[in-house]
Amino acid sequence: MSGIRPKLSPHAYVLAFRDLPGSAAYFVEVLGFQREWGDAQDWQGLMRDDVRVMLGRCPGALAPSELGDHSYFGFFATNDVDGLHREFGERGARILAARRTSLGVGARWRSQRPKDTA
Repeated sequence: MSGIRPKLSPHAYVLAFRDLPGSAAYFVEVLGFQREWGDAQDWQGLMRDDVRVMLGRCPGALAPSELGDHSYFGFFATNDVDGLHREFGERGARILAARRTSLGVGARWRSQRPKDTA
């Protein structure tokens, strides 16, 4: 093994949705992602800045709300959490919790639920 450490690239999330067209539209219209690629009716690849999401059509999957404490799926870092919160709110996002300081490093987070979750 050489002394060069392998580099990791920005995040990518793979998410299952019962209603793929509606969920992809929510990510594009409300969360500001852009369509990067699509695979017939089963997959949509979306991107916003350095964050990628791959949305899969899974009509029989459990709704994230049925997963309890494990219903959230990712952490997005931003240089302007207030601006992002404002943008999402103006676009009609379903914001579930107020922004607050956490993690002991001055980071603030918020909870937001995609369209086809209960």
